[in-house]
Amino acid sequence: MLTVMVVDDDPLLCTAMRRKIEMIDRENQLGIQETLIAHSAQEAWGILQEKSVDILISDIRMPYQTGLELADKVNEAFPEIQVVILSGHDDYEYMRSALRSGVVDYLLKPVKLVQIQEVLLKCQENLRRRKAQSLRNGNDREALENWLNGLLAGKTGKPPVEFPHPVFWVAWPFGGEGEDGFRAEEVFAEESSENVAAFFFRNVTQDAVVLLNTESSREDIVKAYIETCQESCVRQGAGRPCFAVSRPFTRLEEYPVFYKEARYTMAYRMLEPFDLRFSSAQAATEQSRFPRFQARIHSAFQSRNFAELYQLLQKIFCREFFQEQPFPKEIRRFYVYWESQVQEMASAYHLELEAFPHFSRFASLNEMQEYLQKVLKQMKAAVQTATNKYAHILSIAKQYVQNNYNRDISMDEVAEMVSMSYSYFSRVFKEQLHQSFSEYVLSVRMREAKRLMEEDPAIKIKEVAELVGYESVYTFSRAYKQYYHVSPKQDRDG
Repeated sequence: MLTVMVVDDDPLLCTAMRRKIEMIDRENQLGIQETLIAHSAQEAWGILQEKSVDILISDIRMPYQTGLELADKVNEAFPEIQVVILSGHDDYEYMRSALRSGVVDYLLKPVKLVQIQEVLLKCQENLRRRKAQSLRNGNDREALENWLNGLLAGKTGKPPVEFPHPVFWVAWPFGGEGEDGFRAEEVFAEESSENVAAFFFRNVTQDAVVLLNTESSREDIVKAYIETCQESCVRQGAGRPCFAVSRPFTRLEEYPVFYKEARYTMAYRMLEPFDLRFSSAQAATEQSRFPRFQARIHSAFQSRNFAELYQLLQKIFCREFFQEQPFPKEIRRFYVYWESQVQEMASAYHLELEAFPHFSRFASLNEMQEYLQKVLKQMKAAVQTATNKYAHILSIAKQYVQNNYNRDISMDEVAEMVSMSYSYFSRVFKEQLHQSFSEYVLSVRMREAKRLMEEDPAIKIKEVAELVGYESVYTFSRAYKQYYHVSPKQDRDG
């Protein structure tokens, strides 16, 4: 929205100028919110201290202080204000001085409607360019970047800046990197036009994102602009980047939706290479094959069956597997679930992995498969190292149980003996031996009880119970029957 101020010591001229400006605004939709009036340079200066003004139109000759003197003060204190001078034909030398001092344009009295329209459109375009340049290079851009990333994190609030155009698009670039890194930022700054303003950002993970701001929602305008940028990148030796572009939107608060849409669209290049792809309404996928493979993947991870995991990795993460359902959503299902299983296994072995890349950042399914193979190889080495380490600890624990099964022993004392916490020892014991500590103690006692009865058929059940650590014959007999599915007396007597 624009604010205009007319400065002239002639009240009738001021009123006439205001009417003409309002008429032009209605016809051209310039977005003029208010037209202020001042009858002297001093009065105008006072208003400028209190209100924000975009365009100032001032008579050149006024009592006490001329329009040129006012223009000089305004240019120094408020360089963003577009200053226009009203002059007569006999003020030519004044007008030349005005143009040299930074005044945007001048209007000759008597002022015609078409002249006012032309100068207002010129000022509007200057302001648009200034805003665009400020967003690209100044603190406004940093504020906008922080605001947009805040939206992705769930924050809300009013945009910190105003844009020159009403329509927005999110463009997700990939590639186009030279020896000195991604060159898109300078390319976008150079290629911005009257119809397209482009703002290069980095998200919280330092991925490149481009916010395009256009006059209309026509794809051909964006297409032509991006193709120009691609050619510029090639000329600069940075390669030809590909772009995925969201659908157009008009409310910046909707940025997270269209950010994800563009990112999702970029993942299509894993199925079919492209230079430029616009998002569209997503087609409904056929029934997913993910549920059929989920149990197999989970079982292989739980059993640490790396041979099976490598086979599944090669079978699933390839173009042949997804040809039946060529949708990134299906790729994402498998990738995210595979990541969750890897992270769960890494947590079990206290292994810290680097954050997995977003699935859309892979250029191909082969690249994704190679990455997952590298991580799986890392996991296999960690599991083997941990297994070797735990083998010694478990050997000590098992020997301790073997030497003390005939008394009441607890996992606390065994964990303390091997210098591990209760919960950590419990988890390691179960993962390595596939049974809990209490189940292992029971198995040792039951095997020893069976051996005693086989070696001495005349031994009493009570004696056997005491020798394997049971004070109660009833408790021993019940445990024995649950373990062997026969009572100790029946087993002994044959």
